[in-house]
Amino acid sequence: MSKIRVLSVDDSALMRQIMTEIINSHSDMEMVATAPDPLVARD
Repeated sequence: MSKIRVLSVDDSALMRQIMTEIINSHSDMEMVATAPDPLVARD
């Protein structure tokens, strides 16, 4: 079964870091990218 791939968009760098650690701690999920706002995430 493939992993769930996650993109996190949050203006707080601390929250992006925390979410990355939480997501990556699950064997069936992986954080593939983070962005500080939707415009950056879109690119």
